[in-house]
Amino acid sequence: VDARGAARDLPGALAALDEAAAAGVTLDARCIAAALHWCAAAGDGGAAAAVLERAERAGVDAASDAVLLKSAAEAWLQAWWVTSKQQGGGKGAEAEAATFLARGAAAALRYASLRPPFHHIPPPGADLAVDLHSAGHWTAQTHLVGVLARLGNARALALRKARRAKGARGGRAAAAPATLFTSVPDIIVITGRGNRSRTRGQPVVRHAVLAFLQALGLPVRLGAGNDGVVVVRGADVERLLDEARARGVAWAPAALAHALVGRAVEPPPQPPAAR
Repeated sequence: VDARGAARDLPGALAALDEAAAAGVTLDARCIAAALHWCAAAGDGGAAAAVLERAERAGVDAASDAVLLKSAAEAWLQAWWVTSKQQGGGKGAEAEAATFLARGAAAALRYASLRPPFHHIPPPGADLAVDLHSAGHWTAQTHLVGVLARLGNARALALRKARRAKGARGGRAAAAPATLFTSVPDIIVITGRGNRSRTRGQPVVRHAVLAFLQALGLPVRLGAGNDGVVVVRGADVERLLDEARARGVAWAPAALAHALVGRAVEPPPQPPAAR
């Protein structure tokens, strides 16, 4: 599957699944995930649907396997992006893109439920670390949507508590508002340098994270002495969350489709010219 996918032969990669099944080889999550990876590389949502149907027939539970959910989300969201960029597709293409987006968002949310945004809210003055080492291009972005959603909810609750505390004190400010999360910590996003990428040395997750955060209007910088880390100041996150709350923005992939950053689809290799 990987050999044919790497040659940009998606039909051949999918045929390899059928060939393996016909030879009596049991298709496991690893085989299905590999096929979904190449569906994502091609931005082919129809192929992704076919792969997931094969998984179901083979008894592979794609709804509870983190690797498969990640792969499915990557494939559906890339298919959404490719389809939405097509010119002249009309309402049919728009409906298809919307379906891909909905399926990708659902898979991403399910994947996120197996990997919480972060383990705990840090104490005042401590940075918030978000580890995206195992994420992909799209799931890194949707994971950050989940992080911002949780931070936004925590901040809204904290500010409400602070206002109630202020009212109870006759207009005086709460004694220690920072403990109520009225102050957002700096966020340290661990993306890695791309050493485990299929294309070694290509930091796919870092590129996606930088582009997505910048599309949201957040200034970012790389970690001092570690370019596998992206740093976002808490004050900038506070501003974004407050502006979003004032506009009634929902922190969900579908609602933030304008900020999600697509990935270019590489064309298949051209055959060598005849001599």
